[in-house]
Amino acid sequence: MSLLPMLLVFSGGGIGGGIGAVASLYNMQLLRDNRSGIGKYLKVISVTCAAFAIYFLLAMIINERIG
Repeated sequence: MSLLPMLLVFSGGGIGGGIGAVASLYNMQLLRDNRSGIGKYLKVISVTCAAFAIYFLLAMIINERIG
């Protein structure tokens, strides 16, 4: 589950890979924390959703600028 943002590599190339790598590393850090289970998983889901949202936002901005 923590590596789910790495799927952006396949659809997003370099930009998606960078965002996915950062999000995956942060997710792994969150899962190693000693806090309660449900809170950790909600944070991981939030980080994953944020990574996809940031990618699509950047893709729209780049697509708009290019043409």
